[in-house]
Amino acid sequence: NAVNRMDSLIHGLLDYSRLSKKKELEEVNLMEIINDVKADLECSIKPVNADLTIDQMPIINGYPLELKLLFQNLISNALKFRKPEIAPKIHISAKKMSKGWQFSVKDNGIGIPEKSKEKIFNIFSRLHSKHEYEGTGIGLANCKKIVELHNGEIWVESVPGEGSTFYFTILINN
Repeated sequence: NAVNRMDSLIHGLLDYSRLSKKKELEEVNLMEIINDVKADLECSIKPVNADLTIDQMPIINGYPLELKLLFQNLISNALKFRKPEIAPKIHISAKKMSKGWQFSVKDNGIGIPEKSKEKIFNIFSRLHSKHEYEGTGIGLANCKKIVELHNGEIWVESVPGEGSTFYFTILINN
């Protein structure tokens, strides 16, 4: 099932990138989206004994495929940038704002230096060599683009050695 969902996601993204017309907003159950992501990432979650907790998530207006990719990138990064020998703890929460929602994805990983907090959202920007951590440097740039598509902002608060919390807002007619 996870392979089929991932295949659908990849094909959906390819199809989306080929379209020139705007898509329609849809009602999106974020709890379902995050549970799908969790199932897709089970082969990364289980071996490291990650503890992924999710507060109650809202149903919002948005772009389902893009929102799935957003949560997938943030959770994958929390799993990837973990401290050796320590089980990752990841917590996802949401709070209502006057013009939409603010979400957070918090981890107990390696953290991000203060000087790099803005740089990480630039495409192909990497803080670590490919030998230390795999990746293309596209994930957080995609996250930023997805959040901006939903009229929101994304930022990180982090302490090196203690973990990171990625915050983002979704401000589309919710």
